[in-house]
Amino acid sequence: MTATATVHLKLPPFHPRQREIALDNSRFRVAACGRRFGKTRLGAALCMMTAGTGGRAWWVAPSYPVALVGWRLIKRLSAQYPGAEVRVSERLIALPNGGEIQVRSADNPDSLRGEGLDFLVMDECAFIQEEAWQEALRPALSDRIGRALFISTPKGQNWFYDLWLRCVDPTQDEWRGWQLPTADNPYISAAEIEAARLSLPERTFAQEYLAEFLVAAGGQTFHRDWWPDANRYYPDDYRGRIVARFQSWDTAETNTASSAWTVGITGDITDDYRLLIRDVYRARLTFDVLPQTIESVARQHNGDGRLQWIVIEDKSSGKAANQTLKATSPDWLRDKISPYQPAGSKEQRAGAASVWCRNGMVLLPHPGPTAPWLLDFEDELMSFPQSTYADQVDAFSQLILFCENYLAAGYAALAGRTI
Repeated sequence: MTATATVHLKLPPFHPRQREIALDNSRFRVAACGRRFGKTRLGAALCMMTAGTGGRAWWVAPSYPVALVGWRLIKRLSAQYPGAEVRVSERLIALPNGGEIQVRSADNPDSLRGEGLDFLVMDECAFIQEEAWQEALRPALSDRIGRALFISTPKGQNWFYDLWLRCVDPTQDEWRGWQLPTADNPYISAAEIEAARLSLPERTFAQEYLAEFLVAAGGQTFHRDWWPDANRYYPDDYRGRIVARFQSWDTAETNTASSAWTVGITGDITDDYRLLIRDVYRARLTFDVLPQTIESVARQHNGDGRLQWIVIEDKSSGKAANQTLKATSPDWLRDKISPYQPAGSKEQRAGAASVWCRNGMVLLPHPGPTAPWLLDFEDELMSFPQSTYADQVDAFSQLILFCENYLAAGYAALAGRTI
């Protein structure tokens, strides 16, 4: 009688939070993970462990390109197993003991029917259609009382969030859940995570790195509590401390009651490289008065000679205004005109600009008679993207992004770093 050889697989080392999930005995495990937490390594190792004991495991991902990440790792692990058969066309590993691992795509949920499974990994589960789980994969676990691991970065509060809620329901004793930020992976440096926090919109960072389930509808890009008294100013607070001034224009052509507004925002760079919002001009203008209005507002805010650039969105009436001002304005103004090509949507630009507001690098005035524009400005800002208009937000975002190098230097100095 021939003894069956014991195979000792060398699996990727687990960090403590991965180990916690791997050792948990719950039938259904839900791990909401930040980017680079290590969820793929965890899932691939558990699939290999299942096949190593003669079980059948599936790795299911939203699409074949995503599935290939798991496939490559599973294939490398299986190379340690003598006699393992790799069927590339099927994305299947067959072990001599009868164990199997197959990597599948959930592009077509109906194609996932029919197999009985001992273990299932749903990778990037939040991006898979719910029907794949309900109509195909959940029934596949029934005859073998199979287990499942759902791993994903959140995507709002969709069905993956519903699964996670089962884990905090005391009546659902088969379910266990984890909310695991990227920082729980000790192999990702804290400096890298902090760099991501500073460079990403707050909501993006919260979802992708903190693994938060965000409310998709009704959310706000800018938050009132980012401007406490410490981030407000009175007119005399920065007297003698202004090193540069910029103006940002978002233009519109018509003056009907329903048209968009033309907005010009003036901002000062302070000696600690923060951006102080000095004034907001807002009116419905036809193009025939637009260039002279831009010149008038520029003259109004250049009494001390600090105005350096006038940034005008280079499209529609803004493109024509740039050309007219370059051709007809006086020398002191002509050299300050800077056509600006926006990248991305209004929402994306606002999200990028919001990072600097959240980090305390953008100052607003205290309410009062010296800032009659503030109430309307804040109403639009704090309700964006649900606001009726977005012209002030767009001019504001454009100004912040144009001044980003100053703000980065100021933030680094405040944090005691060099850039």
